[in-house]
Amino acid sequence: MIYHRRALLASLIACAGLATVPTLAAAADAYPAQPITLVVPFQPGGGTDAVARSFAKPLKSTFPKV
Repeated sequence: MIYHRRALLASLIACAGLATVPTLAAAADAYPAQPITLVVPFQPGGGTDAVARSFAKPLKSTFPKV
């Protein structure tokens, strides 16, 4: 009988946890809410800057606020 109570309690807790999932999804805002800044910690014109700029082009098409 104890195993049945534990199973019932576990299933009730799981159902209560799953009941909160739709409310969390409904409360989420559109990402990103503000413009994204890509920070490159090296001088402009270097190799790292070129890689960051090539990375930013597809990022801008995916997220219009970049």
